[in-house]
Amino acid sequence: MISLKKYIDIKLVKILASFYGTVVLLTFLKRLYLITTNRVFENENFSWFEFIFSGTFLDWVLVTIYMIIVAGLTKEMFNRNLKLSSLIIIHFMLSIAMTWFIFICASSILLAIGQYDLEIAMNNISFNHFVRTFDLNFISYFVMSGIIYVYYYLNKLKVYEFLKIKLSNQLADAKMQALKDQLHPHFLFNTLNSISTLVKTKPTQAQNTISDLSDLLREILKLKNDNFIPLQKEVNILDKYFSIMLIRFSDHLTVKTSIEENLENALIPAMLLQPIVENSIKHGYSYEVTKLHIELNIFKDKNNLVFEVFNDGHPIEKMINKGNGISNIKERLNALYGINFEFFFDNIKEKGVITRIVIPFVEETALV
Repeated sequence: MISLKKYIDIKLVKILASFYGTVVLLTFLKRLYLITTNRVFENENFSWFEFIFSGTFLDWVLVTIYMIIVAGLTKEMFNRNLKLSSLIIIHFMLSIAMTWFIFICASSILLAIGQYDLEIAMNNISFNHFVRTFDLNFISYFVMSGIIYVYYYLNKLKVYEFLKIKLSNQLADAKMQALKDQLHPHFLFNTLNSISTLVKTKPTQAQNTISDLSDLLREILKLKNDNFIPLQKEVNILDKYFSIMLIRFSDHLTVKTSIEENLENALIPAMLLQPIVENSIKHGYSYEVTKLHIELNIFKDKNNLVFEVFNDGHPIEKMINKGNGISNIKERLNALYGINFEFFFDNIKEKGVITRIVIPFVEETALV
């Protein structure tokens, strides 16, 4: 069974019904005052049923139903970001349609229950009757349309603020997780041990490794709480990380990086690639695999930016998909791009594992 909540916002319906209910009530009281003071009800053609039912209640019900439909259409137009000129034309046509909708539905109902004969019903849907009431319906329609837009805008603002906070927290988690991984005693012990070994035999390389370790930690700490950073900054962090890992694993690790030209300013989620590479190294080695080769390919495919990380190491297991680092990346990509991204990793039949990420291509200058 299809839930109406998916298509109808009950809270918005209540707001619209309450607003127009107030308008109808004020109109009813005004007309009631004029009728009682002018003793119109003494006229034998006056009908209290028509006055209360068709002139008040039925009008309120029909307008509310119509505005529920308009709210659904408005939401669709709001999500599509139509041009202002298009919106004005569409809503002007809908305001005209509302008047005819009320007249036709009301006349049909009253004709069906025997309150109107065919002549009166046809008179109520005539152009002359339309002209006499269009101004009030026109104003009411655009006021309620304004309420709809404000409502959707405030909801979108709330969602944006929620996502902003969520992304900020996730980015902070990613930074802290990266720091935690890099500051792991095992990592530092092996890195410092490698430096210690190089001090006497290769002092220049030892100094470079110390510098790389310092730069790596500094770059991570310098990351602002931005959701996106230029690709070049992410690559710089990876270069420092690769330099250290190549010292640690010596001849047992080789790295090849291929980046398409003119992608330096492409914006990507901060700390996107380092956890993937870390994962490849961590799970690539095994008792059977003592030498590991990693390839990183970054290129543009139409309007998308593609990242491929390949390693020829040990096959992955399903439980890896549940790791904190992988889950964090998936959640951030989902929050940033909705359904407009791809992220998967899988075993290759020949040998190895490939991780592929596809995100929309956006340059830094495009957001200025």
